[in-house]
Amino acid sequence: MPGGIARMVRWLDGIQMKTLLWIAPFYKGTMETEALAKGYGLPGQTGPANGQNYPLVDLTNPAAKAYWQDGVAKLLRLGVAGIRPPPARADDRLARAHRGQQRAAHRDHRGVR
Repeated sequence: MPGGIARMVRWLDGIQMKTLLWIAPFYKGTMETEALAKGYGLPGQTGPANGQNYPLVDLTNPAAKAYWQDGVAKLLRLGVAGIRPPPARADDRLARAHRGQQRAAHRDHRGVR
């Protein structure tokens, strides 16, 4: 976790402001390297030329989901007040992929396949 985030959160808290991050469920930095090595990326996904939104978290894989959630938890422990996911749009490949994963995760949660 870059030290700059912790400093920013403390500074904003000092002026009575809270930090809200807008993040999507994909890995970057050290987490990206580790997640790909562990097979936690969305199966069949290839990275786009611009490197954006890659690799998506395979939310149907409990270990991958927990690994990504641990990263979010680290941000919250630094004092981030909240996390906001990006809006889902019908034409957005990221949103379509994750809507499918969310449905699958919801079915798994209910015990229905």
